[in-house]
Amino acid sequence: IAMRAFGRIDCLVNNAGIGAVVRGDLLDLKPDNFDRALGINLRGTVFLSQAVAKAMLRQPGDHAKSIITITSVSAEMASPERSEYCMSKAGLSMWVKNLALRLASEN
Repeated sequence: IAMRAFGRIDCLVNNAGIGAVVRGDLLDLKPDNFDRALGINLRGTVFLSQAVAKAMLRQPGDHAKSIITITSVSAEMASPERSEYCMSKAGLSMWVKNLALRLASEN
């Protein structure tokens, strides 16, 4: 939408996320709850960031471009009653590090 409306995209803020669908023992974690948390918190952010980064790299000019990702202390702190949330945030933290390394030489 931004590309159509403005002709370019300068900033993406990844802020979508959900908590644990059901708090409880990680030994009782259901695949559907796992998939929902990882799908929204990690998968959606990864593939939106990927698409926006590619669009940013194709843009002419040397104006500043930023991808900002909101994560959580739960990327580092374990919480067994909401393990899928913690895993999704840890994955997000690593995604951001890898994306930064990949894009560093482009700037």
